[in-house]
Order: sequence, then structure tokens, then C-alpha cells
Amino acid sequence: MKIKSRMLVMLFALVLLLASCATTVSIPYTMPSEVNMGRYRNLAVASTVPYRGYVSSGSWIPVDAAGFGVMIHPTWGSGTAASVASYATDQLWSTLSSSGYYNLLSPSQTDAVLYAPVNVSRELRRMGYDAVMIPRIDAMNVDESIYTTVDRVSYYDPYYGGYVDDYEYEYHLKRRISITYSITVVDTATERIVTTKTFSDYTSFTETIDPMWPSYNDSEYYFRRMIRNFQEGVIRLFVPTTAYYDVTLMDNNPELAEAGPAYDAVSNGDYQTALSVFLSCWNSYGHAPSGYNAALLIAAQGRYDDAIGILQEVQKVSPAQNVQNTISDLTTVSRRNKEAQAQLAAETESFVIPEEWLDDSIYEYLVR
Repeated sequence: MKIKSRMLVMLFALVLLLASCATTVSIPYTMPSEVNMGRYRNLAVASTVPYRGYVSSGSWIPVDAAGFGVMIHPTWGSGTAASVASYATDQLWSTLSSSGYYNLLSPSQTDAVLYAPVNVSRELRRMGYDAVMIPRIDAMNVDESIYTTVDRVSYYDPYYGGYVDDYEYEYHLKRRISITYSITVVDTATERIVTTKTFSDYTSFTETIDPMWPSYNDSEYYFRRMIRNFQEGVIRLFVPTTAYYDVTLMDNNPELAEAGPAYDAVSNGDYQTALSVFLSCWNSYGHAPSGYNAALLIAAQGRYDDAIGILQEVQKVSPAQNVQNTISDLTTVSRRNKEAQAQLAAETESFVIPEEWLDDSIYEYLVR
């Protein structure tokens, strides 16, 4: 089955992003996903299982004694759980499909298998899918109440010919909205859980309202916002991504006149010339800044180990702390890039489904 990889195939042409001072090199590399999904790039994605524990908070938001008579409906209702789950499904599908990393089976197609009277694993394997991703809303809660502040005021009443005391009431809607969302990946060959990752968030705030003309965002707005915020974490967990290590070129100190054109070339965006000049100055004069800068330009081509080798030679000439730090950082970059490339190159294993297959209790557990 063809795997799309338009976003994650890394072409290490000379990629340099320069700051306004034209001295910062951005070294690109591929960051591995936290969960190695290399074997599971043929992935079925189920619809989000809605929160099952919703209990209506009643017909009205609780109000303190001073606000007697104020009546405002709850900011979420019986349909909120299903609506938020549907939104979470759309967000997850958009995140995974736009990554280009997976060959995906849509939620509607996955659900047709997941909830059908068939052996789920066998059917998904037959269709060519190595894993199924099942998202769930594990918890949703809105704690809300209205409290009242009362201010004593005085005003002049010409009818009485004097000042009269009165009271002004202000009403405040206090809310704490929280959600817990999880994603479980099941290997369809073994029916074992590959991983379960949980995301949790909450927001807490108070807003002043007019009980006669109340105006506020319902709580579903905040649930949706938290679901959107989770997607960055989804990417980190399940998709190798391009990252950048930014490092500054070393100044021409001790100054070497022959290295000057290399700095000019960098300023003009002629990085190949800059690399050639820096290497020449390093090889001919042992000029530490030139060797250091050449190493950075080589690393920007994706040749991390070659760059580290040059930096180790530079360190013998200039044992500055920034040289050691760059060696350490590039070693980490190289290691992470190799891990990511291994994820990208991973192939799925062939598996013959036995006739006497396991039962589907794992799926019933996850979608109940």
C-alpha cells in the first residue's frame, strides 16, 4: 500500500535561515515522534468515543442567596458531549491526514468495522491496516455558579428633598471547565495496545453578566478550544517532524583577512562560497572560527557527523565552551535524526491471521 510522505521526506539541500545580522544558521533535522509508529503507517482512525458520564446540572445555574430570582440556564447541555466528540474526530483526522505520514482509513469506514458483528482485527488486517487508533473523551466537567456583589449607593431624590440610600447588584458567572481526552493505538495483528496517551486541560474564569440580557460563550466553545490545543501534542506523539537547531557563526577573531570574503558571502546568501572559503582557511591556517563556521554550514547540509568531526578538531585549537556545547547539541541532533529516519523507513511485518482468532473484548472495552 502506497505511503504518502510529502511532508516528512527530508531533502538536505543547503537550508539556512539567517537572522537580520546574517550570522545565525538554522540546521534542519527530523525529530522522531515520541511513539514509534513506523510499523503502523497503515492506520485506521475511529471516531472519538463521546464522554459517557454526562449528568445534567439541572435547569438553572446555582445562584447565591443575594441573587434570589436570577435564573440562567446551564452553559452546556445534553448534546454537548456528542458535539465535542464529533469536533475532536474532525480535529484528529485533519491533524493526521495533513501530516502526510499515514495511509489512513477514515473514521466512518473504521466505525463500520469497529461496530459491526465481525472480528474487528481480522477485517482490518484483511483491508491492509496494521493498527487502529481509538480516541475517547474520558471526562468533561463544568462547575458553574453565580455569585452576587452588592454595593450601597446614595442618590438625591427631589421628591423627598434629600439623599436616599439604595443598593446596586452585580452578577458574576464563575466557571471551571475541564476535559480529559485519550488516544489508544491497538496493533491489529496482536490485539495488544501499542500506546495510550492522555491529554488534560482546564480553564477557570469569572465574567460579569446581565441576567436580563445574558451574553457569554457557552462551555462547548472552551471544550473545542482545548481539543484544538491538544493537536500539537498529537503531532509530537505520532508524527516525525522537521525541527531546526539555531546556532550563531563564530566571529572572525583572531582576525584572518582571508576569511573576510566568507562572511561577506554568508551575508549575501552565497553559502556554498562561504563554505569553500571557510574550509580553505581552516585547512590552510588552522583558523578556529573558520573551522567552526565550516562545520555549521556542513551540518546545515545534513552531514552532522562530518560537522562533529571538524568541531572536535577545532576544539583542540580553541577549547571554548561554545565549541563543546555545539558538539553536544549536534550529537543530539544526529541521534534524533537517525531515530526519525528509522521510523520513516520502518516496514510493516507480514502476519498470517490464525483461524482461531482472539475475541474482540479489547475493542468493546475501548468503545463501550
